[in-house]
Amino acid sequence: QTLDSNSLVLGLLPDASFTTDHAKLETGDRLIIYTDGIVEAFNKREEEFGEARLRDVAVKEAHRPAASFQEELYKAVLAFWGPRQPVDDMTMMIVDVNR
Repeated sequence: QTLDSNSLVLGLLPDASFTTDHAKLETGDRLIIYTDGIVEAFNKREEEFGEARLRDVAVKEAHRPAASFQEELYKAVLAFWGPRQPVDDMTMMIVDVNR
């Protein structure tokens, strides 16, 4: 399941309003929270990494524990990006639901 957000950066404006969404998490679920710098990474052909590639890597690496799962996602984005310098932050948090 994907929860989309089109909100501003948290803390950027003091009076900003945000929308909320809900999802029921079950034991064994994994929550992947990331900034747009992950999916908006462009390679030298100006192709975007995108949600579909992120999803493909996440499915392929789902068997890994959270820390190595996150590392493999970063590696995939950086390999796609190539030798270029990042132009946006790439922040990601992985949460495994154990109870």
